[in-house]
Amino acid sequence: MVIKKAKMSYIPQLVEIDRSAYGKYGADKKYFEEKYSSPNTRILVVENQGMVTGFAVFELLQKDEVSLDFTDLEINTPLEDVWIHIIAFTTETNYKDVESDSKLVKAIEKETRKMGRKTFCVPL
Repeated sequence: MVIKKAKMSYIPQLVEIDRSAYGKYGADKKYFEEKYSSPNTRILVVENQGMVTGFAVFELLQKDEVSLDFTDLEINTPLEDVWIHIIAFTTETNYKDVESDSKLVKAIEKETRKMGRKTFCVPL
């Protein structure tokens, strides 16, 4: 298993993976193109034997910016800096293989540190 940054050519596979996991609620080509093109968003993919089998999409948000995923949440401790919000996380096991899926989360943590950030969140 290899985890690496996505390429634009991976988008059809990402759509297929997300639609397979979530049906009509899965992300479409336009969604991934917008996220791929955004300067504040990153996409990592999981590759097994040359095939993309999972991905994570995450974005940088300002310390006072709250994602729509959190509109019902009350944040008691203010965020101190820009933070990373994991907005999509889909793998072939969809959380059933903790060891494998944890590698993707650890790769996001590593990428977050490279970007000089220390706070990130997954709305699960």
